Amino acid sequence: MTIPTAAPPSTPPNHEGTQPGAGTRPRSDSAHPGSTDTAAVNDQRRLRRRRLLRWSVGPAAVALLIAGKLLGTPILNATAVSAYEAGVADPMEYERSQRLFTLAGFANLFEREVSPFNQGDVLFRLGDLPGAQAQFERALGLAGPDRACQVRVNLVLSIEAQGDALGDVPGAQAHYDAALAVIDEAEYCFSEQAGSEASEAGDRLMEAQERIEENSDPEPGEGDDGDEGEDGETEGEPESAPDQSTLEQLEEQQAGAAQERAEGEQNQESRDYEPAEYDDARW
Repeated sequence: MTIPTAAPPSTPPNHEGTQPGAGTRPRSDSAHPGSTDTAAVNDQRRLRRRRLLRWSVGPAAVALLIAGKLLGTPILNATAVSAYEAGVADPMEYERSQRLFTLAGFANLFEREVSPFNQGDVLFRLGDLPGAQAQFERALGLAGPDRACQVRVNLVLSIEAQGDALGDVPGAQAHYDAALAVIDEAEYCFSEQAGSEASEAGDRLMEAQERIEENSDPEPGEGDDGDEGEDGETEGEPESAPDQSTLEQLEEQQAGAAQERAEGEQNQESRDYEPAEYDDARW
C-alpha cells in the first residue's frame, strides 16, 4: 500500500511578492528598528561629556591656583619675617627676606600694600633710604585709610632719616619739608573716625612732626640780630669768612659724622624711630 507524501508547505511571499532565495539575510533595520537612534543618542551624550570636561578644566585650574596662593601667602610671609628678624645678626638675611617678601606679594591678592611695605622696611635696614621711601610710597597708594596711617609713619621716618644723614647740608631741609607734607596729608589719622591702630599711628606722626620742626631751619629773620642795627655795627655788614682752623674743624666734624652713620652708630632718638615697630606677623 502506497502512502501518499504530503506536499511541502508553501513559503509565504515577502513584502515584494518573491520567495527569499538562498543566502538572503533579514535587513538590520527590520530586525532592530531602534539601534540607529540609540547610537546617535550615545554619541551626543559622549560629546556633551567631553565639552563639560573641557569647560570644567579652566575653572578648576583657577580654583586650585587661588587656593595655592591663599595657603602659600601666610607661609611665605612667616618665612620672610623670620629671615628679617635674623637679619639683625646676619645682614644677608635681610636680602633673603626681601626676596621672600617679593614672592609673597605675587601670592597676596587681597592686601597688595603688604609686600611693598615690608620691602621698604628691609631697604631701610640695609641703608637704602631712597629705595625704602619709594616702596613706602607705593604701599601708601595701595593701602586703605587705617593701614595708610601706619604706612605714613614709616614713609615719614625714611624721608626724615635722609635729612638727618645730610646733617647741616642745605638739602636736608628739603627732606624735612617733604616729611612734613606727608604728615599734613594725614588728616584721617587725627580724626575721630580713625581706628585704634590708625590713631596710634597718628600719635607717632605728631611726635615726628615735633622732632622734625626742631631740626628744621628757623624761619627767615628769626633770631637774626643784624636787622636791629642798634649799635650800627652788625646791620648791613657782611659776615667775615671763617678762618682756616675753623674750616678744618668743620671738615673733621663732618668726617666723623659720616663715619658714625656708615657704622650705624646713630643717637638713641634716631634708633627709636626705625620702622621695626610695624614688622610683626600681621603684615
